[in-house]
Amino acid sequence: MEKLYLVYGKNRVRIDETVNKLTKDYLATVDDFNRIVFDYIETEIEHIIEECITLPFLSDRKVVIVKDAFLFTAEKKRTSIDHNIDKMIQYIEDKEDDTLLIFVTSAEKLDNRKKITKLIKKQGKIIECEEMNERELVQHINDAVKSEGLTIRNDAVNELLNRTGANYTIVKNELEKLMLFAHDIITVEDVNIIVSKSLEANVFSLTDFILKNQKREAVDVFRDLILQKEEPIKLLGLISSQFRLYYQTKILMNEGMRQDEISSRLKVHPYRVKLAMSQVNQYPLEVLLQKMVLIRDMDYELKSTYLDSEALFEVFISKI
Repeated sequence: MEKLYLVYGKNRVRIDETVNKLTKDYLATVDDFNRIVFDYIETEIEHIIEECITLPFLSDRKVVIVKDAFLFTAEKKRTSIDHNIDKMIQYIEDKEDDTLLIFVTSAEKLDNRKKITKLIKKQGKIIECEEMNERELVQHINDAVKSEGLTIRNDAVNELLNRTGANYTIVKNELEKLMLFAHDIITVEDVNIIVSKSLEANVFSLTDFILKNQKREAVDVFRDLILQKEEPIKLLGLISSQFRLYYQTKILMNEGMRQDEISSRLKVHPYRVKLAMSQVNQYPLEVLLQKMVLIRDMDYELKSTYLDSEALFEVFISKI
């Protein structure tokens, strides 16, 4: 096991899980004496180094975690601390102690031009915590359920992904509830009872009904969202964003791009791209563009009138 790690990415839950696993793998027992956490923004580098080279208390090993370590990125943050990065570079180059040093940043990208980033790659290990793709999420769900002595049906997995927008953090939280609720098998009925549809999932349903001209169903979803205190102007913005995704996805599909390529190009979760591809497959670009124009016009009308916005929105659904 390495004694120097940099853990980064936008998925904070996976970052925490990774850091916790590294810590538990390195220490026989974890306590406040052998697991020390610093916030880089508020801590001088000299203090971090001093802690690393100090012998552990009542333990053979020690873990030092440095959070918000933006020194490996192009990001600049306000801090009253004048960080002497050269000292950290020197420490890493000469590191001989047994302290496990873990740097953590929630940045999406590292600045690979920086000397200290290059040094981490050479002397330690970098772990990126990306959002899980659909296949990984499904595997995670099945593994988690199996570890509790339960099973989950395939249609229940699909509905869980639909209701959570395949968001790992939400999936993890909702899955914990399901495992407490279920007896032996988690069914789609269990998911429908326990897991509330996310706003994203509801907007997807609303957009789907609009695209298919299922006006009654679209109005029903809209009214449900209004009961949940969502504002029409906000919903229209989300619908507009969804149709832009449809339009961009259709263009890239016409260019022969695959799901993973479209996801990478648009910087959108692969599961959202999968759903978009299935939705727009049968519609020409002209239809999508026509609906986007109507959405733009409705946006202007909502922002420039004193008429009831909910009634206007329902009229919009009847016209689009």
